[in-house]
Amino acid sequence: MKLIDHRRNIQRSADAYTKDLVNDRLVGTLINHLKHDFIGVRFNAQNRTTVKEIISLLFEAQNKRPFFHIEGTELPLCWNRPADWDCDYI
Repeated sequence: MKLIDHRRNIQRSADAYTKDLVNDRLVGTLINHLKHDFIGVRFNAQNRTTVKEIISLLFEAQNKRPFFHIEGTELPLCWNRPADWDCDYI
């Protein structure tokens, strides 16, 4: 699959930006970025819940768009790594 096809699939998907909000993939991804700066913090269940709330608040503040969403383009400028181009969501 080519990147252009992947971007078209994302554009056609009604839940392209919301599908990952129901699972913990985004939480895990953000924790992987945070843990390098917060070495003394354990990401237990309570802290994971807090991270999930932060993600939800950011998502709502951005009109339910991804962190790096740019308006006014023909196709989405956010996409997955090549190994995940078969997904129709981000």
